[in-house]
Amino acid sequence: MALLSVSFGTGSGEETLMLAEDYERGGNKSLYAAGEKSYVRVYPAGADVEVTVSGGTWKYAARGISETHREYIPFADQSAGKLKYPVVRVISVSRAADGTAPFVGGRSVRFRESRLDCVSVEYETLYDLIEVTGLSAGYVIVKAVSAAGTDYLELDYTGDETDLSSRMVILTARDAASREIIPYAQVFLNGTFRGVTDGGGMLNLGRLKKGLYSLFVRRDGYLDTDKDNLKNDSFRVE
Repeated sequence: MALLSVSFGTGSGEETLMLAEDYERGGNKSLYAAGEKSYVRVYPAGADVEVTVSGGTWKYAARGISETHREYIPFADQSAGKLKYPVVRVISVSRAADGTAPFVGGRSVRFRESRLDCVSVEYETLYDLIEVTGLSAGYVIVKAVSAAGTDYLELDYTGDETDLSSRMVILTARDAASREIIPYAQVFLNGTFRGVTDGGGMLNLGRLKKGLYSLFVRRDGYLDTDKDNLKNDSFRVE
């Protein structure tokens, strides 16, 4: 049996407060009309946060929601990297090529010395969910302040697409048979790596111009999308 020692802490002086729009709860869209509800995640959960919303109202919809993520952190002659979300609990972390285990805390993954390497970190994070209602057409600005830092988020309440040549596209990976979500799947668009689906199986591809796109998705334990018999190798943005 191999024993793995992992350094873990909250970080020192690092701002970990962050806001993120919850597209799935918002109906898988990023554009809202006045009076509609949008949802914002506040990381980390449980922080004593002062929330201010310009042009709208807000309230807590849920508290202390848990999710897990696996991220691959590259070190290009660097000693530190950053995770997407603040860590509540480290589940697993790989060692560097020389056997050194990194320090993981807050959103940081750090070694004592610079290196050319890549490590994977699987971790749990917690967030609180707030519900925002825009009162009029325009952009609603959400501001959050706590001892963990300050963050801002813009919500688009312009009501109509201002750029009709493109659309916001959010991909959700699911098992073709069970329809269960598939987290941590690697996504390639037109041959270019675009990211990894999150713990909810989702990846925001951003605004894409109208047209046909090739899609390649792979995940350990599943057939690559170019090797199965499903019509999932491309999609069209209308």
